[in-house]
Amino acid sequence: MAEWFGLPIHEILIPTISWVIIIVHHLWLVHNQTFSEDQHIKEAPSVFSFFAQARVGWVSRNHLTGQASANSTRDYLRVLLFYQGNSIVLSTLTAGYCAANYNAEGTPYSHLLTAKLGFVSVLFMIIFLVMVYAVRYGTHFHMMMNVEYINGLEVKNHLKIIEIVYHKAHFFYSTAQRMYFLLIPAFAWLINSIVLALMTPVYIYLINVYEDISWMQEDIDKLT
Repeated sequence: MAEWFGLPIHEILIPTISWVIIIVHHLWLVHNQTFSEDQHIKEAPSVFSFFAQARVGWVSRNHLTGQASANSTRDYLRVLLFYQGNSIVLSTLTAGYCAANYNAEGTPYSHLLTAKLGFVSVLFMIIFLVMVYAVRYGTHFHMMMNVEYINGLEVKNHLKIIEIVYHKAHFFYSTAQRMYFLLIPAFAWLINSIVLALMTPVYIYLINVYEDISWMQEDIDKLT
């Protein structure tokens, strides 16, 4: 059997092909189905821009409502901080395990396992960094909901700035949520490359089901 780097060729080819498919599909989802600050002004909104409209309506309804808006945005921040904290802890633990057990004279399979765990560690680290941005904008959003004046101007006449900050926080939050789905094939790869190959179409199916909210479209059309 042909070998690369002391490993059977399928241990290199299968993960390479699977991860290219998965990452390209994932990037396509993030690019095409996440939110921008301008989506809420579309004349015929999709289900995604409808959620953006709902965020705009929430800002309008809850600006300067004091404790009511503070409680809701505080809970939103708690969710962001929960994901952020867990991802950095898991990244650190996985990286520490790789460092403690790495053996330069080990077998190709032991090196491959280190690479797999290193990939999982990097993935958790990227999720952490994305959540850092979500927390940053979420914190500003939390504060701005109860600000009445900025530079002598009433914020209620310029709520779009709060809406943009909220959309930005949600963009990073939703991106990190999608990245958690990458852990499905990552954990499958830890078992072996054959399981990764079998799990790749399962991942594609699960992420598409997660994104598919077309069942709301008919009701949204009635509203719009």
